[in-house]
Amino acid sequence: MSRLFLNQSGFIQRLVRSTHSKDWEPFYDAPEDQCEIYSFCGAHAACKTDSSSSVCVCLDGFEPKSPEEWRMSNWSKGCVRMTELNCEKGDEFRNYTGLKLPDTSMSLQECKEKCLKDCSCTAYANSNISQEGSGCLLWFGNLTDMIQYDQVGQSFYIRMAAKEKGIILS
Repeated sequence: MSRLFLNQSGFIQRLVRSTHSKDWEPFYDAPEDQCEIYSFCGAHAACKTDSSSSVCVCLDGFEPKSPEEWRMSNWSKGCVRMTELNCEKGDEFRNYTGLKLPDTSMSLQECKEKCLKDCSCTAYANSNISQEGSGCLLWFGNLTDMIQYDQVGQSFYIRMAAKEKGIILS
């Protein structure tokens, strides 16, 4: 016999009744730590875990949006840029390693609509290649480095003129 609980913080715990002691014993907890809670640290921050605690840190070039709340371990408002972007004067990209990528929860239909609204979007696909999944990948400009497989592969939606909608790769 087992029991499943969901508390107000979004944690799930499954308890199993011991046949020997008749006590309820923890069998499964999810998420395992606070870092698994969606957007626990807010925008532009990463959740760092060690064996004893979880803590949020702003990415390089960002600072807490609410320093007072940040000091009190309320990280939900996340971080903001220390220097605003300026595309005309030249922005660059910083490489981060060892991070879990942000979750995306956009449906395939929402992804299509987003691509259609931006005329420079040339294609879109689902970001979860393991079935239907959720999330959105958008391509801009020329599409290169594609391979067509006989049986495997992922659905990939390439923008075409409305009159050419029926074209199939052969």
